[in-house]
Amino acid sequence: HFNGNFICLSASKKRDSHMRSLWCLLVIIIKGSASQLENTEHSNGIVQDEPEVIVQSTEKIDVLFLKIKSSTPEAANIIGDVLCQITRDLLPPNEILTKVIKELLSLTQPHGEVVAKIVFQVFRSAIDSAYLALLQDWLICSLPNFVTLPPAKAVSCLNVIFVSASLNLNLIKIFPEILETFGTLGRREQYVFHEAARDFYGKLSEGQKEKFRSVFLKHESSIYANMLKNL
Repeated sequence: HFNGNFICLSASKKRDSHMRSLWCLLVIIIKGSASQLENTEHSNGIVQDEPEVIVQSTEKIDVLFLKIKSSTPEAANIIGDVLCQITRDLLPPNEILTKVIKELLSLTQPHGEVVAKIVFQVFRSAIDSAYLALLQDWLICSLPNFVTLPPAKAVSCLNVIFVSASLNLNLIKIFPEILETFGTLGRREQYVFHEAARDFYGKLSEGQKEKFRSVFLKHESSIYANMLKNL
């Protein structure tokens, strides 16, 4: 869970006014969420699901996601690291799923790899909270939003969600590589796509498998056709 010591100002950050304002914003949000973070810790990681608390937490997270879009790569990474720490303690996984995927899919998001880190953290929290079945259902319903993206963006985002939802340690180990090459599409990225899709597909029910195939069959793309052959 979130450790208050995570927020520390370094000399290199102090020299830049933009970074100073960013750290001030982060400190304000963290301090304003202190009671909620403490309650989650005392509840053995179970996040409060009172509507009022969820609304307040959502507003804070919205501010940080918006800040990522307008930030430098350095600042975006800092915000992403903070969001990775606090999302699991501020909102239940089912409440944050839609928000993080929307940000991942956004064509106006210049820091997709930062959002991908947050997606991974949210998915792992969902799995730890026994939400894997819900996560699979939700992803199947969301697939049409992915396949309409430009190929490089689509494959990167699909690799992120398939690996983030996986229980295969060998796939999970290559997640840092997915972050490094986010937004590019070469042979390696397509290979990872085939392996990650096959792993995800293998855990689905027959009904889910049919829905999975139908989504990709609707798009005439050699990338998707080759993936389906690999299943």
